[in-house]
Amino acid sequence: MKNRNKQLIIIPGILAAVTAFVLGCVVLLSIFPSSGHETVYDHPTPAMTTPAVPHNLVPIASNQWYSNIYAQFPTEPLYALPVAFQLAPEGLGVSLPDVHKTANSIFAPYITDLRVGFADSLQKPVIQSIGDWSIQLAMATAEHESLQFTLAHGAPLTIHSCLRPGLLRRHRRSQW
Repeated sequence: MKNRNKQLIIIPGILAAVTAFVLGCVVLLSIFPSSGHETVYDHPTPAMTTPAVPHNLVPIASNQWYSNIYAQFPTEPLYALPVAFQLAPEGLGVSLPDVHKTANSIFAPYITDLRVGFADSLQKPVIQSIGDWSIQLAMATAEHESLQFTLAHGAPLTIHSCLRPGLLRRHRRSQW
């Protein structure tokens, strides 16, 4: 009878240990999913993008270095140091500001060094996409001439494209 009692104690103990192991694995997999079974999207699917709706309840990315694009046109300077940008009817302004640092502040005056635009005035920019460090915008004239460009925080350049001839670039004479 002693062996029978030992078996009755060992079997529930083994079942309890197996159950604890399985539940532990389930909990760990829910906290730390396996990296081998992730779905990676090269391009956003319709379910991943914000729907275009006719009301003002669409979420906006705010409290970012480019937030004043939403508020006004022409914009205040967008300090994406080491350069700063300003969007206006004359086009995209680019500045390489001289940054002054003190114990309590950082100051960089905006002076347009380069302006890219058309002979005709551009309308308010349209945000095409927002990344972690960059934003892609498009501006168009009333004649549908379009200027598309990417502004990146911390990048000392911008990439712009134009599908029609007539893009104007104006440089400020400087010492750089």
